Amino acid sequence: YGFDLEPMILSIQRFGLMNSPWVAKTPEGRVDVISGYRRMLALKILGWDRVLCRDLSEIFPAPLERLLFNLHDNLCTRVFNGMEKGMILIRLLSHLPKEVVLDSYMPLLDLPSHEGILQAYIGVQELEEPIKASFAEGRIAPKTIQALLDMDTKSRESIIPWIINITFNINQQLQFIEYANDISIR
Repeated sequence: YGFDLEPMILSIQRFGLMNSPWVAKTPEGRVDVISGYRRMLALKILGWDRVLCRDLSEIFPAPLERLLFNLHDNLCTRVFNGMEKGMILIRLLSHLPKEVVLDSYMPLLDLPSHEGILQAYIGVQELEEPIKASFAEGRIAPKTIQALLDMDTKSRESIIPWIINITFNINQQLQFIEYANDISIR
C-alpha cells in the first residue's frame, strides 16, 4: 500500500529481474504471489508476459508459513509504512492469538506491544482513503488514528481535510481533534 513502483521499473529496465518472485499454489489451483508482488506489478507495466518464479507450494504448504515467509523476506529488504503494518497485523491475527501478535510480531514491526496501538493499526484499514494515504506517508500518527476512530463518521469526515492539509505535529493533531470535539459538544 502506498508504494512507488518507478525505482523498481527503472532497475528492471536497466539490469533485468535480479530476484525471482516466490509463488505457491492454493488448494483451488490458483497461483498466489507469496513474495515479489511489487516486482510482478513492475513487470506487468514493462510488458513482460512471462517470468521465472520459485514455487513454495511444497516447502510451505500452510497459509501461516507463507505469510511468515513473506514477512521475513520483506523485513530484510525494506521498511513497512503504517498501512502495510496494519495489513500485516490483520493477517497475523487471522492465524495467531492476539497475545502472540502483541508479544512477538509488533516488536518485529518496530511497534510497541500495546493493545491500543494494535487497535489503531487495525482500525485504520476501515477509515477513509485520504486518512489511509496520509498514514502510509507518515503524516498522521497512530495516536491520531486512535482519536479519529473514536469519532463518528460525519465528524471525522469534516475534520479530515484539516488534519491532512495542514502540517500539524502529533501533539497539534491530537489537540486539534480535542478542540473540534469540544466545539461540537458546545
